Amino acid sequence: MAVAFSTLKTDVLQLLSKENSYQGFYSDDQIKFAVNDSLDYVYANMMFNGEGWITTITLLNTVAATEEVALPSGAVVVHQVRYKQGDVFVPLTYCDDFDKLQYTDTSNTVYPSTYRLVGDNIYFNPIPSVVGTGLVQLEYSAFPAALSDPSDTASAQITRGLQRFVTYRAASICLTTTDRAQSPWKEYEIQWWQYLQDILSKRIRAPQAVKSFRTIY
Repeated sequence: MAVAFSTLKTDVLQLLSKENSYQGFYSDDQIKFAVNDSLDYVYANMMFNGEGWITTITLLNTVAATEEVALPSGAVVVHQVRYKQGDVFVPLTYCDDFDKLQYTDTSNTVYPSTYRLVGDNIYFNPIPSVVGTGLVQLEYSAFPAALSDPSDTASAQITRGLQRFVTYRAASICLTTTDRAQSPWKEYEIQWWQYLQDILSKRIRAPQAVKSFRTIY
């Protein structure tokens, strides 16, 4: 369900006992900041729950005799890097490699086994000799594009429950710009966030077997 910024703005103003025709003290810039800040807050939590929320999978290209490939613009959290070997994308191991040898071998068929992040680039070790189009499969998360125009829409990942929390939190932020520091709907904001934490951390209800402890004789 992609929700428009105009809808979020109307909901926020309603909580503030205002409307689009008379926003009172609350300017468009204040509401935009509050809504985008609340969306970023949700996204920051969604990045780490590991259930696929706002995760993007993309393919990157590699170049001969080059040890790095640029991350996509706006990438914040890298979940997994895989390098294609034949018909299989093989997961690489993250390693800081700060004090380790960096290998290069152009005379043999070489695939990277580890990677590290430096600035906005992925660095491979060893440097791959097999390069080309779409050989790197990257899973990553990024913050959403800021909403500004009334017709701008949030991602379809923003479900109705998330919309409720974003509305309550954005209205609370707007309220702090006045003398009323405590919002009357704060309890609902907390309740929604507690509920959403369960959703974000447990997206799939599939049962998982509990592994037994290893027996030591």
